[in-house]
Amino acid sequence: MTSFHTNMVFSSRENLTEWVQKTAWSLGYVVVIKRTKTKGHGYGYISKIIFMCDRGGVSRGPETSTKNTGSRKTNCPFEIFACYYKSDDVWRLKVKNDEHNHEPAMYMEGHPFARRLTPNESNMVEEMKINNVPARDILSALKRQNSKNVSTLKTIYNECYKLQMDERGDRSQMQVVFGFLHSKGYIFNHRVNDTTNALEDLFFVHPTSLEIWCAFPQIMMMDATYKTNRYNMPFLDIVGVTSYVVTLDQVLRYRSIG
Repeated sequence: MTSFHTNMVFSSRENLTEWVQKTAWSLGYVVVIKRTKTKGHGYGYISKIIFMCDRGGVSRGPETSTKNTGSRKTNCPFEIFACYYKSDDVWRLKVKNDEHNHEPAMYMEGHPFARRLTPNESNMVEEMKINNVPARDILSALKRQNSKNVSTLKTIYNECYKLQMDERGDRSQMQVVFGFLHSKGYIFNHRVNDTTNALEDLFFVHPTSLEIWCAFPQIMMMDATYKTNRYNMPFLDIVGVTSYVVTLDQVLRYRSIG
């Protein structure tokens, strides 16, 4: 009898799924939802959930191909299911086949499903991203909070990209850029191609930087050999140095005040 043979009842679908996945994880396996069944017409309710091993099923690659596609599928027969009893408002788990045809994993980092973030971890990533925390520091913070977290740096990058897409909505990339420049008070201008309507030039400057340049306009160094993006458009980054000189007396005075 395995750990999945239980008389426990679960008050919600979420509690049931969490228990199944944590139990499988402790044994070195990853269990995912294979499919669900709904009872009732119209807006019915989920009455049954079928779980399977993440290595269940067979590869969908062509049978005649000699190329190794690296599929993880081994047609694992493991399958359990849970039924919802509406009269008691509880979920109960039943085992159909608790056997696996492969060895348990020693390290869970190899399972994409195991690297997924919990809702709390996703909120944490979003908050730290807003504060411009680097991805590697976000990952370190997650692992300090949860020693069993097996996410990788790629997981953080994917989550940040997902947050960017959610924030972007149905706007184009340039609409997002112009919206940001406008909301932050930047002075900007752009030119587009009259035929293709494609962006050809974009200039933007922060008002404070413009004031500094107007105060010290004698010398300007320009270098457009910076890294280019996928559109192969040069990017010009201007760095200015003012003539304000901090003396040693001012530094010592500042330290004494602090």
